[in-house]
Amino acid sequence: MIIKSKRSQEEMVGFVAIIVLVSVIALVFIAISLRKGEVKQGKEIENFLHSALLETSCITNYTNYELRDIIVSCEKNEECNNENACNILNKTINRLINLSFPIEKESRNKGYMFRIFNPVSNQTLYYSSNGNETEKKEGGEADIYIMQEKWTARLEVSY
Repeated sequence: MIIKSKRSQEEMVGFVAIIVLVSVIALVFIAISLRKGEVKQGKEIENFLHSALLETSCITNYTNYELRDIIVSCEKNEECNNENACNILNKTINRLINLSFPIEKESRNKGYMFRIFNPVSNQTLYYSSNGNETEKKEGGEADIYIMQEKWTARLEVSY
């Protein structure tokens, strides 16, 4: 009788060990599958956004309007040199991104998504994308204040 009960205990310990091992393997697979869509934060992209916002986009009456100012003018539906501020914003953003993160066959960049939005209301002021979105992405953000409201410029580059 004692021999049978020891054998049962050994079988139970083995069964529990198998269950624990299978659970750990399942958790590893779940963690890997959840990380695939994650956007890695990149200092290069964040630095690009901060410097892009300082790019002179329009000059009128000896005044330089930086991209940051053009974004504010776009929100207010204003013009600069008789051109719509949103058109200037579109041209400038696309030119800067295409120069810094070119999407070509030989390039590692496969696509990008640029968005200016209000993080509180989730309202989008501007959106631009080009190329293909992939699971491997790097992104960055820069804050912009428009009429004392915090807006965010976000760029995600797919590799």
